[in-house]
Amino acid sequence: MKLNISRKTVLTAVMALVVAGMFTAAIFMIVRIAGEIKRGKERPDEAVPIIVTASADTSSAPAETESKPEKEETDPTKNLQPLKEKIMDKLLNADGKWSVYVKHLGTGEEIVINDCEMYAASLIKLYCIAAIQQAVEDGNLTQEEVREDEKQMIMYSDNFAFDALVELLPDGYISDWCIKNNYWDTQQTHELSNDWAYQVRRTGIEDNMTSPKDCGKFLESVYRGECISEESSKWILKLLKKQKTVTKIPAGLPEGVKFANKTGETDDFNHDAAIVYSKGGDYILVVMGEIEGYAYTCDSYIIDISKMVYKYFNP
Repeated sequence: MKLNISRKTVLTAVMALVVAGMFTAAIFMIVRIAGEIKRGKERPDEAVPIIVTASADTSSAPAETESKPEKEETDPTKNLQPLKEKIMDKLLNADGKWSVYVKHLGTGEEIVINDCEMYAASLIKLYCIAAIQQAVEDGNLTQEEVREDEKQMIMYSDNFAFDALVELLPDGYISDWCIKNNYWDTQQTHELSNDWAYQVRRTGIEDNMTSPKDCGKFLESVYRGECISEESSKWILKLLKKQKTVTKIPAGLPEGVKFANKTGETDDFNHDAAIVYSKGGDYILVVMGEIEGYAYTCDSYIIDISKMVYKYFNP
């Protein structure tokens, strides 16, 4: 059978198909675009980042994106750098060689300036009384036979009392005690009152030695009741509080401030080591100086440093 279809009819049909195809494609595109928009909302992390230039207005930016500078530490007991700089400035033009140790016993912050071994002078007596107390607690000595010499040695810095106590101990006992307790810069090699001791000290070959940090560590152990035992610590601290030489660190403190200290001096060396009990917190200060020939005239350096430290912790 032969169909009689005109050209016009064919063209009309073709146009209808084209229009239908375009409509379908348009619908497909609309659905696809809608899908992309939906996925974009569900995944904000894939959004195009916003780039802010230097001239952009950022006043409306979220607070959490703003970088805030760290707050400067204003508590003097937690930031000792300004105090360290003041002490170093003080000693910059000072005669001789000086070493300083400071520790705030509340915060644990410390200053160490030129820590080094020096001739101990009478600071060696700190380690002597500790070694004697060790021998007492070990049962090798009795408290009764050493009590009076301990008093004279610490309160009055009596060299003969020191020598008498040293002779009760085996050779090298004090140095060995220092090593066992991690006082690495400290040794006791000679007595203090006889000519032989004087000659040995002058040679500089086998001096009694210590350092500011060792002395500071020793005083802290006494303060915390950890030197040998709580009982021995209390006894040592009691004697240090009765020290009769108070012309150095104590002289830089306001009247009424409590302290416990031990000094040491010769023609060439001038030292003081102290625990200071202040309203701004308890602290340790150790100052050791070597000034050949006239060290005994340099108390003023130690006094000035003592004033600086006290005022810094008690503004």
